[in-house]
Amino acid sequence: MRKVTIMGIDYNHIEKAKKLIEVGYSIVLVSDDFKRIENLKNGIYNEEEKKLLEGESQKENLLFTYDLAWALANTNMCHIEEDCERRTTSKVEIARRIGENINQHIFIVDNTKSAVTDKKDIEELIQEELLKRNKITTFEVVANPPLF
Repeated sequence: MRKVTIMGIDYNHIEKAKKLIEVGYSIVLVSDDFKRIENLKNGIYNEEEKKLLEGESQKENLLFTYDLAWALANTNMCHIEEDCERRTTSKVEIARRIGENINQHIFIVDNTKSAVTDKKDIEELIQEELLKRNKITTFEVVANPPLF
């Protein structure tokens, strides 16, 4: 099965996860909001999320975690975008976190609709973090693909 990490757990991220599950992907949603992750793991959803997450295939193919290293080690693609949650997480911060945590080849898909940070910037930020760790691994960044 194709496995994908999605950085974020707001409604848009969960909606994207549902659509990817419907076409055969297994999804790991990642956030540093420990309490929210624990609630989602325990089936505590708001009304909108309940509607999105109905059905067995959603439950079987969707994981929630705050452990980015684990998520990246267990998937081969990572979707990023500017964070739409209550607090803002920039693509710069997300790219750095990915660079701090990848240990194997991965595709990074930038779903941001506006080009705040371009593909080259993301690649450079990730590479900087890999160099800090003396880690050699490959990755590819695909920017603004037309998904859903």
